[in-house]
Amino acid sequence: MNLEKARLLLASLLLFAVLSGTSTANALSPTDRQFMGDSYAIIDDRSPLTDMDVELPTDIDPTGSFIVWNKDGYVPGSAYTEYHRLDDKNEWFWNDSCFIPDGVSYTYIWEQTVSHTLYQETELSAEIKASASSIVASIESKVASSLVASETIQHTAGTTSTITVTEPGYWEINWYHKAKVYGVYGYWIGTTIDDHTERPMLRLLGYASEPTLWEHKDVIRR
Repeated sequence: MNLEKARLLLASLLLFAVLSGTSTANALSPTDRQFMGDSYAIIDDRSPLTDMDVELPTDIDPTGSFIVWNKDGYVPGSAYTEYHRLDDKNEWFWNDSCFIPDGVSYTYIWEQTVSHTLYQETELSAEIKASASSIVASIESKVASSLVASETIQHTAGTTSTITVTEPGYWEINWYHKAKVYGVYGYWIGTTIDDHTERPMLRLLGYASEPTLWEHKDVIRR
């Protein structure tokens, strides 16, 4: 065998070894991966770096990369919340009605003491809830520790409300407890079709609601 043939053989063996190693590293069974067309990564500088000891990628285009998430690829401690919106009607808690004749002005007065407690809730996506129970518990615990657990609204009997009706008719009043809604994010191990290197990427895990002391009132003429 001449020197040139030996070099070609050596190069082929090295290429085969590299390709084999790459294939083995990424060849997880179908049960270890989740393929979801609606999953995408958001890569920016919002990461809570103190919560995890990994280097986060910053050069991925989330709109051009289809993500394949490892089934149990959650990066421990990386879950966090980000304010999304205010839910005016998170939970209904009281209803009353009255009839107002022509020429009469009516201000609502609480005839009994009414108390309502709203609790913090976390709703993870179906894909996340299908992960290991320890992962789900870890995420829920992290979220719960970062938000207010409960708030109670109370109206005492005899208290005058801010609702005054001056037009005649049959009126119905509904009270709702408001909540702040947050997106729950975390870093999850996965790959993209344009880069098969497994790495942590930002993922939307679900939503959480945080109770407030605010209420919303619907005053409706029937």
